[in-house]
Amino acid sequence: MIIHDIASKKILPHLRGLLIHELHRRNISQHRISKLLGVSQPLVNKYLSKPYNGYKGKLVAMGFSEGEILYVVNNLASYLEKGDVLRFVIVSNYYVNELATRYACRHLYWLREFCVKGSLVDPFIDEYKDFVSRLLSKPVLYKLIPEVGTNIAYAPREAVDLGEVIALTGRIVRLDGEVAYAGEPMYGASRHLARILVLAQKYNKGKRVVMNIANLPWVSEVSARMGLKIVETGPHDSQDSFWRAVQEAVAQRPDVIVDQGGKGLEPNIYLLARDFVELENVLDYILQHGVV
Repeated sequence: MIIHDIASKKILPHLRGLLIHELHRRNISQHRISKLLGVSQPLVNKYLSKPYNGYKGKLVAMGFSEGEILYVVNNLASYLEKGDVLRFVIVSNYYVNELATRYACRHLYWLREFCVKGSLVDPFIDEYKDFVSRLLSKPVLYKLIPEVGTNIAYAPREAVDLGEVIALTGRIVRLDGEVAYAGEPMYGASRHLARILVLAQKYNKGKRVVMNIANLPWVSEVSARMGLKIVETGPHDSQDSFWRAVQEAVAQRPDVIVDQGGKGLEPNIYLLARDFVELENVLDYILQHGVV
């Protein structure tokens, strides 16, 4: 059962019942309630036919306090009473998701290791965020960012498909001599880098991270001085030829792929590492010893 199932099957029916009762108590007609909530009037009548305390009792039995339930219901009813439907939609979405998540953290035992104070957290997402935060603090990092932007793909465990790889939903980009990023880390957020990482893991399961940077000659020179294994690819005349070249490159178990780009492809360098610590060490060395 996912959080949305819990929200729709366990939380929403009782919360909606309380809300309909509260709106009716405020002398709002059944017809008006149906319009505000986007449900039929017979359904509104059905909710009103069951006792208010029954809905409240069900939520209390789930572990929520009576005080917080009434607080939520009164707030939502006030938004609708004033006709502030947009605020109602935004706030109700927050309340329902919060209640459903807290219920899941209390009752789904296999999920408890990912729960902190009633909120779901993924330690791998947090690890990714910490790395991005450290990355953005590096003063000359912007010189490594290609025009297309930079992303980082991370596989917490061996990945066999793109949905098991974390990446930014946006990109890290250059911005007036600095770097900024858009989006958030999410599983399945990358197709390009994630595919490279999945292919690389077929030949070297130890590679869990890949990052693309600008294809600058001095980066290759510094990487060679570090003793990293470099494989060169391209230029390519199509996307298909690019992926064939990548397949051949990762079969050689490289640390660095220097790609010359091609039709519709900006030249990039792909850094492959065991983890964020190794990747950061490589980046620091490149930035300290490169011609920047």
